[in-house]
Amino acid sequence: MFNKTKVTTALTGLVGFENPANPTYAIVDESNKTSRSGRFATENPYCKIEELKETQDYPDISDINFNLFLSSLQKKSISDVVEKILIEPSFIDRQVLYQFPNKKTNTEILPSGFIGYRIQTSREKNVAFEITRCFFEFSGTGDIELLLFNTAQIEPINRKTVTIESTNQVIVLNWRVDNTDDFVGGDFYLGYLTNDLTVTPFKRDYDNANVKSIITHLCLTPMYVNSSSDEMFDVSLIENRSECWGLNPDITVFYDYTDLIIQNEMLFAPAIQLQIVVNSVQHYIASARSNRSQKISQEKLNLLIAQLEGIEGSIQGLIQTMRKEVFSLSNQLKRLIKGYFTEGFMLNILS
Repeated sequence: MFNKTKVTTALTGLVGFENPANPTYAIVDESNKTSRSGRFATENPYCKIEELKETQDYPDISDINFNLFLSSLQKKSISDVVEKILIEPSFIDRQVLYQFPNKKTNTEILPSGFIGYRIQTSREKNVAFEITRCFFEFSGTGDIELLLFNTAQIEPINRKTVTIESTNQVIVLNWRVDNTDDFVGGDFYLGYLTNDLTVTPFKRDYDNANVKSIITHLCLTPMYVNSSSDEMFDVSLIENRSECWGLNPDITVFYDYTDLIIQNEMLFAPAIQLQIVVNSVQHYIASARSNRSQKISQEKLNLLIAQLEGIEGSIQGLIQTMRKEVFSLSNQLKRLIKGYFTEGFMLNILS
């Protein structure tokens, strides 16, 4: 698994586009000309600014919108490459913290301050987690502001106001924590301030209701701290507690490859360069226009398809070349895996 937005943002500008000699088409802006790797998609004769411009479905596309198209083409190509290389298994575990039933009769007496769970993660590299949902088990109605802290910063990294309307309210959060953010490492704290609450959590005092699930790579401990602030508190004041506080998070743990990709971006440059060319040719073929006055001729269409798919025994197509590049990139990444993933790493090789 990888964070598509973070990867495409980080790798944008790794490969660029050069302006052609024809001044009429010298319209590539500075952002799209950027190439940290020194590679340009337009080095390949089948990726031309002239062709990309003249095969736009809208003939009067502005230079600004055309550059947005180039940026989108680059980001799609980045995503295409990474998705060809990295596949599951990324899933490690998924558990609801409390799985046993509760009778929901008695309620807790809440201390004044912040209550919730300390979430400790293993030190294994590239392990991430997501709080996908949370079950709120409270008596009464009213609002709770759910907060997620990390010890690396003062402000909460996530917060959500939850209106309690039933004794078993399910809220979708999708709060993802990976290793590319500024708060990498440290401990996390999920909970809420008890000041001015109009709801009260049910005790988990029925049978095995308070038995916590074992979640791989995570340890969740009920805690309390005497703090009325919605900023990170002094961890030396934390008290471990046994209460469940009415929160029952649903947590998924997984390997996250985002940092591996970003930290080794130069390995991806050749494949991204070639993928932009492949996507450019596919754009030509799919376009409703070849220039402002005529459609793509059948002869030119056949030539483009041949360059893309190849001709057995005579022409190696761009797609076949791309497969070889993916295979080469996969082999390079395998040499890095041991330092990132102690239990191995799956690569998807195009066949």
